[in-house]
Amino acid sequence: METVVHVNGSVDHIELDRYRSNHLLISVGHELRTYSLENGRMSVIVGNQNKESSYREGPGTTVYFEQITGFVQTSNDFVVVVSTWENCLLSVTRQNATTKVFAGECKSGGFSNGKWDYAHFNRPFEIIQDAKNYTTLFVPDGANI
Repeated sequence: METVVHVNGSVDHIELDRYRSNHLLISVGHELRTYSLENGRMSVIVGNQNKESSYREGPGTTVYFEQITGFVQTSNDFVVVVSTWENCLLSVTRQNATTKVFAGECKSGGFSNGKWDYAHFNRPFEIIQDAKNYTTLFVPDGANI
């Protein structure tokens, strides 16, 4: 079987949805989207393509990210996204498509390793989950390498 997904915009990260069969999760610029492999429908979970100057948390398409460069599916309920230019990680609740700060201090770059409520970033660009300890996340931080 061959499937080609056409996406309007620059894709930064794409992977199979671990919690929703026959779907992909895709980050495209300012949005986190889902794509159905069954019917070919693309829908926005959170974010929008409007050109704004700063991030905004909240529900669905009222959210604004400057750029989502990575994400990790931490559970059936949550996706953690990397918002590079905001210098933070945000959690997306799948059930009601809302966001809130997960780690870092949005719009304030810095450097400190540690638990989510202590960590600070300066241009994080990806995120992976430890295969043995799912509560551990690794975040490469572009300006702090």
